Amino acid sequence: MREPTARAVQTKRRSCSHQCTRDCSDSESARASSAGCRGLAASSLAPSILKAHSFGKNPRGQGHRRQHARARTLPGILALGACLLLSCHRAETDVERGDRLQILHKGNGQEVQDLDPQIVNSVSSLNIISALLEGLVSEDPHDLHPVPGVAESWDISPDEKIYTFHLRHNAKWSNGDPVVAQNFAESYHRILSPALASPVAYMLYPVVNAEAFNKGKIDNFEKVGFRVLDDWTLQITLTNPTPYFLSLLNHYSWFPVPISTIQKYGPVLERGSRWTKPGRYVCNGPFTLDEWRLNDRVRVRKSATYWEAQTVRLNEIVFHTIDSNDIEERAFRSGQLHVTDSMPINRIDRYRREHPEFLRIDPCLGTYFYRVNVTRPPLNNRLVRRALAMAIDRQSIVDRGYARRAIARFVFHAAEHGWLHLPIFDSVRCRSCTQNARAGRLSKWPRPATDRDSV
Repeated sequence: MREPTARAVQTKRRSCSHQCTRDCSDSESARASSAGCRGLAASSLAPSILKAHSFGKNPRGQGHRRQHARARTLPGILALGACLLLSCHRAETDVERGDRLQILHKGNGQEVQDLDPQIVNSVSSLNIISALLEGLVSEDPHDLHPVPGVAESWDISPDEKIYTFHLRHNAKWSNGDPVVAQNFAESYHRILSPALASPVAYMLYPVVNAEAFNKGKIDNFEKVGFRVLDDWTLQITLTNPTPYFLSLLNHYSWFPVPISTIQKYGPVLERGSRWTKPGRYVCNGPFTLDEWRLNDRVRVRKSATYWEAQTVRLNEIVFHTIDSNDIEERAFRSGQLHVTDSMPINRIDRYRREHPEFLRIDPCLGTYFYRVNVTRPPLNNRLVRRALAMAIDRQSIVDRGYARRAIARFVFHAAEHGWLHLPIFDSVRCRSCTQNARAGRLSKWPRPATDRDSV
């Protein structure tokens, strides 16, 4: 029998490598499988050669040697066959390995802006920062009501303007230093400083003079409503009663930052400071920053200094940077991710039909809207704006365009006017408003080319 050619060996290698890479979903597993297939391709040549030598043409009178050669070849073929089977087994996926080692793999969308909570404004950054830092209060995972965080308790004045927080004595930074009230006051001074230009400084505006200091109207921070009564007591005074204030404290803009650490790597008010790099990041949350590979992943490890470390079950969380909904969903299906917050709209109904146990749709505490210029015609006419509002079928957009992954809203909260009720879809009233606007309230409203009204 003719010995296999190099082309045949290479073809076998490519075929096996492709199969193993397809079966092994994550990159590390794929590399391990590819290495196994390379070994398989190299070893697959040996039994073929042995077979050719055993059954090929032998010199006359060497029959007994041929029998001995066959006997010696059989164990070698069996051993190589065993190696073949072992080298092509399905490698462990990230999810399977994570289940075994208590490592959560999460899809986190696009690359994070930064890990400084006072200069970021994105959900991807929030996911990581919430694992690294903790504010005065936390939230119940079931209904999100405020629960103690760094502050173990708090008092509220009868007029609901003064909040006094009592910090727990066992709260520590990851470097072992205690978390004290002065850390919070210094952090709030930094975020409200105009020089930092924080995009989320407005979250502190309910505090007395916080907005004035942030906009440069006053330059004395002592006039802002933060008072450090002692190491373990922080008092915050609000301009007006704010019923949602405790829930507001869960926003990362209210988290403390280690000012003494920031000072080691540059000016305190410098954006993009190097203090957020692994090995330098000092935090007070349940996890510490272990690895940050740009456009790849951020890895955090369980913190030994967290005040409630005994209740943290995960050893690590890996936040995978994936800037495509389709790729992130495929990573979930292939066992690379435990959870993803992003999914292509066209896949939602399929999950509903085939894998409802994998799909979960929860309300998002956010409102999306379009801002339009109402100072120029024709949108400066109230009837025109009302007609446009009634021409939008919000429920249909949610049901068809968003595959019921959003909720149609008919109320909107404006700071100046409180809760506003939006008109529901009504084509008849929409036409009526349009006609009234054309008739007398908007002389320049364009006439339609046909008898059919349009908005």
